[in-house]
Amino acid sequence: MRAGSVSSLHHGGPSGSSSNSRIASMMSHAAPRFQPSRVQFRGLTMEAAQWTLTSQQLQHIVSTAIRQSADASAIRILPEDTLERGLPEEIERLEALAAELKLKYKLSVRKRNTLLANVSRIAESTESAESAAAVGRTMDELGDVTEGLDQTAEDLYTVTDQLAQLEHLRDVHQRSALAMALRKLNTSFLKQVGEVQRLREQVATLEAERDEAWREAQEVAQEFDDFTDRIMSDTIPTPGGANGKDKDKESLTPSRRSSRVMVARKNSQRASKAGLRSMNRRSQRSSTSSNHRYSGAASPGVWSVQGGGEDIPPVPPIPLRRSIYFPSGDLPTRSSMADSPSSDVRAMIQAQKELCEMLGISMDDIKVGHGPSRRQSMSAIPVPRSPASAAPTRRNSEIVTPNHQKSFKMMSKEI
Repeated sequence: MRAGSVSSLHHGGPSGSSSNSRIASMMSHAAPRFQPSRVQFRGLTMEAAQWTLTSQQLQHIVSTAIRQSADASAIRILPEDTLERGLPEEIERLEALAAELKLKYKLSVRKRNTLLANVSRIAESTESAESAAAVGRTMDELGDVTEGLDQTAEDLYTVTDQLAQLEHLRDVHQRSALAMALRKLNTSFLKQVGEVQRLREQVATLEAERDEAWREAQEVAQEFDDFTDRIMSDTIPTPGGANGKDKDKESLTPSRRSSRVMVARKNSQRASKAGLRSMNRRSQRSSTSSNHRYSGAASPGVWSVQGGGEDIPPVPPIPLRRSIYFPSGDLPTRSSMADSPSSDVRAMIQAQKELCEMLGISMDDIKVGHGPSRRQSMSAIPVPRSPASAAPTRRNSEIVTPNHQKSFKMMSKEI
């Protein structure tokens, strides 16, 4: 650039001072800084929105956003590779290019200002021929600089627009991902609501069936107790007349099957309401309830559950003299039971079978380990004594055999 050869031209006087001030203003023209400026609108944080907006306004904003995100055509999802690697690399490249273009634009602006100042000096020069050639060269350079400035400005606008598009695409991806997650949660919520409704209906049905089963079990146990009382009152002779029968019935009242079924039902309802029933306790309770229902004349020690920890009220001991137990398929054949009606016995066996079917157990479960043996159950039935057996019995140590007599004689001879 040959503007430096004419930059030292200087003329005094008023015209020279005015031209110098004009040239100084051209040289001091500042280059653009490209600093971002804030817009007049600002978003509110969650706490500020809760304090500033009313609940109706927040509800309207949220519902509008949900309706807009519900449109499937507005969803734009980026692939994972593009989102994690391609998009950040492109944004970084465009930001570096934008910074380079900004620096190039600033340098071009400074060069343009310098050329304008040289043109102003040449125009005030007295040498017309040399000034015309210098002005021509300066104007050519000035045109090149202006064209470079325009190209730089266009490139800078393109880079800035691409950056804005990429940022908008990333925002749309995030909004679309949230919309898809919201749609999935809504579908899962509707499915869970339907499942909960179905389970509630099933629970209501099962509770109704459970209550009906408890009522049936209580009725069957009551019928079983009635049959047992009837057979005992018909077959067992009771001394003392009616007063003795009343006392016997009072003594058998705590061990009645209907009362035990009622206690078990209350315990089950209490445990189900408290929500404290575990699988272990449920199994222990079922085994304990079966022992209580079918143990008959067994002692209270048989009813106790190994391991303890069960909240079942203790059952008072049953007098063995008045208790009776009929194992399935093993009815007593003593002469004391010979005069009992066969129809009542069959009805009692049938009731016992129905009770076992209702409670979900078999007749074999009653035989194994729960009730007393045949000898033990039949020994509980008092047998009327014959006149021959009225005499007091002797112990084995008091009976003298012939061998004992011989030994006694030999010992007496030796003495």
